[in-house]
Amino acid sequence: MWNRRKNGDIFPCWQTISAVKDEAGKVSHYVSLISDITTIKESQAKAEYLAHHDPLTKLPNRLLFNARVDHAIERAHRKGIMF
Repeated sequence: MWNRRKNGDIFPCWQTISAVKDEAGKVSHYVSLISDITTIKESQAKAEYLAHHDPLTKLPNRLLFNARVDHAIERAHRKGIMF
């Protein structure tokens, strides 16, 4: 989920909503908890970049090349293009 800070910045967040029940077992109200997961998303993006690029040269590595070739072949098969 995405949320907006008071300064207007948009940030990723995780939201959980829990029902609170009264003595009779009926829902009386809900409690919502929103957690900012910006640092988690940044860490995931950095790990993905490092998995697909050489740390010294910053050039794409063989893993990224193979993934892009596989994607191109799949797309060509879907569209009926000879590859």
